[in-house]
Amino acid sequence: MFKKLLLSVVVMGLLVVSCTQNTKFEGFTKGPHNVWYKVHHRSGDTAKVRLNNYVTVNMRYYLKDTVLFDSKELDNKLVFPVIKPMFQGDIYDGLKLMAVGDSFSFAAVADSFFYKTANLKKLPEFVTPGEPMYFDIKVLKVQTQKQYQKAENQKLQRQKVKQFKLMADYVKKNNITTKPLESGLIYTTLQKGYGRKPAKGDMCQVFMKVRAIGVDYDLYNNFGKDPLFIEYGKPFDTQGLMQGLGLMHEGEKAQLIVPSDIGIGRDGKGGAVPPFATIIYEIKLDKLKTKAEVEKIRKALAKKNEKKKEALKKAEPGKIAAYIKKHNITVKPTADGLYYIPEKEGTGPHPEKGNTLSVHYTLYNLNDEKLFSTLDGGQPFKFVLGAGTVIPGWEEALPMMRKNGKAKLIIPSSLGYKGVEKKAFNIPPYSPLIIDLTLEDITK
Repeated sequence: MFKKLLLSVVVMGLLVVSCTQNTKFEGFTKGPHNVWYKVHHRSGDTAKVRLNNYVTVNMRYYLKDTVLFDSKELDNKLVFPVIKPMFQGDIYDGLKLMAVGDSFSFAAVADSFFYKTANLKKLPEFVTPGEPMYFDIKVLKVQTQKQYQKAENQKLQRQKVKQFKLMADYVKKNNITTKPLESGLIYTTLQKGYGRKPAKGDMCQVFMKVRAIGVDYDLYNNFGKDPLFIEYGKPFDTQGLMQGLGLMHEGEKAQLIVPSDIGIGRDGKGGAVPPFATIIYEIKLDKLKTKAEVEKIRKALAKKNEKKKEALKKAEPGKIAAYIKKHNITVKPTADGLYYIPEKEGTGPHPEKGNTLSVHYTLYNLNDEKLFSTLDGGQPFKFVLGAGTVIPGWEEALPMMRKNGKAKLIIPSSLGYKGVEKKAFNIPPYSPLIIDLTLEDITK
C-alpha cells in the first residue's frame, strides 16, 4: 500500500527532505540548516531533542488538499530514532528545534519527499511539481538509546510471557499429553510411517499446514495441492521444523508445536505473526527424493500448472456468466468487464485521485465462500486512490461511490490478480473476485 510504503520510509529514514536555499513558504520561518517551521505551541521544556534520541510523535503530512499519512490512524504510536541529517532542511534538523510537548509544522518541496525520501522515479499523478508539502508534528516523548532499549526489552518480555501462556492454554485445551523434548519441541505422531528417516541432503516431499497460536488463519497450507520440497539439513522456516523432520519416517504424519526459542523468536514474521508466537505444523513426510528427482518433478509440475492456468483462463468468462445468472444480476459490465452493483448510494462528492480512502470489504469466491473480511478485525483498510497500490478493479469502482456508500463488485481477473495465485487468500490464478465494499470515509 502506498501509505505503508511512505510510513516504512519514515520509520527507517525519517523524512530526509531538502528544499533549495531560495525556496520560501508563506507563514513559515526559516531556521538553522534551511528548516522552514511554524510554532503552534511551546511547552516550556528547555531540553531539546538530540541526535540519537528516540522520539514518540503525533505526525501528519499532507499536500494542500491531500492527507498522505496521519499517525493517529496507526494501531501503535509512531516511534523512531533521530539520526544525522542527510540534507539541508530535513525534518531531523527540525526535530532538534523541539522539546517534549511542542507542536510545530514544517514545510518542504513535495518533489524532495517523493524523489529522495520515498525514492520514487517519478511523481505520483496527484502531485504538482514544485508544490509545498507540510508536516505537523507534536513530540510526545523523548528517550535516550538506553531508555528506549530498556523499554523495548520490557515490552518484549511481556509479549514472551503472553505467548507462553497462550501455548500452555492450547496444550491444555487440546489435551496434549506428549512431553516436550529438551529443545522445547512437542512432537506428536498422527500417522505412523514405515520408511527411513531423512539424511542430510535428502529432499523431503512434504504436505503441511502452518498456523500460529493466537492467529486465526493458516499461514500456509498445501494439503490437496502440489507438494513442497525441503532439503533436509538446510535451514528452512524454523529450527523446530527441521528438528521435527529429522524425527519422522517416510510416510509419517505429525504435529509439531514449536516454541519461539526454536521458532520465530523475538522478531515475529513480517507483522503477520507476533514476536514469540508458537508455531504449529501439521506435516506429512510423503516421500524422500534426490535432488535430480525433484528437478524432474518441478519441471513436470511447472508444465502441468501452465496448462491448468490456461484452462482456468479459458473457463473464467463462463464462470462469471454462471454467477451472474445464479444471482439474477442485471447490471451491465463496464468496458473493462467490471460489474458494479450499487447497494447504498452514500452522500457527498465522489472520491478523486489523491484522496485517502477508508474502506471495509469482504472478499468471496464464486462459491460465495468468505475468504477475508476487514470487519473481522474491526479495522478499515486505508490507501491513496490513484497511487496504484490496490487492484485495478478497486481503482475503477471507488470513484463511482460516495461516503458511506455500499456496493457489490464482480471483478474479473484482468482487473484483479490476473494469472497470479494468492495463496494467503486461497485464490487460484485467473479467479474473479466478489467483493462487498463500503466506503467509510474520504480524506482530501
